[in-house]
Amino acid sequence: MNHEIVYQTNINENEVNKIAKAFTKETFFDDSITKYIYLEKIDNNYEISISCNESISYDPVAYSSFVELRKNMQKDFPDNKIIFKPVVKDLNNVVKRIE
Repeated sequence: MNHEIVYQTNINENEVNKIAKAFTKETFFDDSITKYIYLEKIDNNYEISISCNESISYDPVAYSSFVELRKNMQKDFPDNKIIFKPVVKDLNNVVKRIE
């Protein structure tokens, strides 16, 4: 699959690769469907916008899977806080903030 990470210029390629490896390790990046994320670095935090369908806003199972994913990825980034921002249809439509 050609998963896509779009990122800001203040993030270097090594950081992006580390994020990608963490998503792969946690099987978020897999062979079932192409995933798209937008990565921002604000201070020492990685804010990751993840394209989702609307069920993330009302389905507790869908929501809890992202909570678990963030918790597991956080272990790989002890010096940086991982924040997920599930978005629906565009980056400005953040339906949750998972910290």
